[in-house]
Amino acid sequence: MRQPGAGIGPEDVAVDDEGRIYGGMEDGRILRFQAGGSRPEVFTDTGGRPAYGRRVGAGRSDPR
Repeated sequence: MRQPGAGIGPEDVAVDDEGRIYGGMEDGRILRFQAGGSRPEVFTDTGGRPAYGRRVGAGRSDPR
């Protein structure tokens, strides 16, 4: 299994209302980091190359 922070990207980033950082990786994963940049986790996998750059609202599962 690939480490959550490993890969090529991000192409873009977004920040939610709690300061968490989202980055879209080349392989389709969107990673979420805590506000300080720690604890990367796979937020979702789009199955393709995601591209976005908007704020993420609370409770939304699609950061676009």
